[in-house]
Amino acid sequence: MPAKKKAGRKPKFDQNDFDYIIDKKGVPVSGIYEGLGFDQYRKAWAIANSDLLRLEESPRKYKFQQENPKPQTKAMAFGTALHTIVLEPEKFNELYIPDAYTGSYSKDAKAWREEQKENDITVINNKDDPEKGVYGMSDWDRLHYMRDAVLAHPTLSILLGDGGQSEVSIFWKEEETGLMCKCRVDYLPYAHNIAIDLKSTEDATMSEFQYSMFKYGYVHQDAHYSDGLYAHNMIRHFIFAAIEKEPPFEIGLYTVSKEDRDFGYTRRNRNLLKMQDCIKNNNWSGITEDVREINLAPYQRKMNIT
Repeated sequence: MPAKKKAGRKPKFDQNDFDYIIDKKGVPVSGIYEGLGFDQYRKAWAIANSDLLRLEESPRKYKFQQENPKPQTKAMAFGTALHTIVLEPEKFNELYIPDAYTGSYSKDAKAWREEQKENDITVINNKDDPEKGVYGMSDWDRLHYMRDAVLAHPTLSILLGDGGQSEVSIFWKEEETGLMCKCRVDYLPYAHNIAIDLKSTEDATMSEFQYSMFKYGYVHQDAHYSDGLYAHNMIRHFIFAAIEKEPPFEIGLYTVSKEDRDFGYTRRNRNLLKMQDCIKNNNWSGITEDVREINLAPYQRKMNIT
């Protein structure tokens, strides 16, 4: 790709000012937006990386889940809290609170938790499990220890500490299909030509994170997000920061190889074309409509069957 000029930053605006990014037809306006709330980002109709990965599984599944959104899982909620405490600590103090009635299900405890929910404040478990020792720490303590690990890391702490913008929402019209796309970048440092994506994980070692890259489509994500940045004259390399959820909270920093980036672009572009076809023909087929032969993976054939 040819070198492009750096894009100017758009001014911040109130998180509730949703009309700021929507045109008269209800379509998001192409741009890079700082300060847009996550709910507003989700409401804006455009193709996200997760949409394409779901479509890849099954167009019918994608369509069904668009019309019937899944509730947030506990793991997803924890990941959101981690992003907030690391990237937006002031907001974390506003939106999260430790349970004042740890382990209690009394009338007062339930009323207090309901009050926090009505005020959009998330109550986080702060009860340790003494039988598990250091591994039985509460979610509240775990989040703070993971944040401390980030702040103590010799490289990641610098990349996050030199100034930048967190939770940046990007909207753009994809050139080949004309589809409006979107992504939300965890962190864009001003002083470094990179973009950072935080991932909580059970194992941050390279061999294990390679599997996570494959299982969760991180190579696909790298391609989709990079395309969004490129559409706005920004060429950045993604760094995935894998943060372990168990002590001693090890951290691995990884970038995608050129070979796998090319594979990611091919896979992502194929899914975009598939999305375009599904929308155009209103055809949301299932996984398969015919009988297919299935083979074991090569490594599975080498397994000892005794």
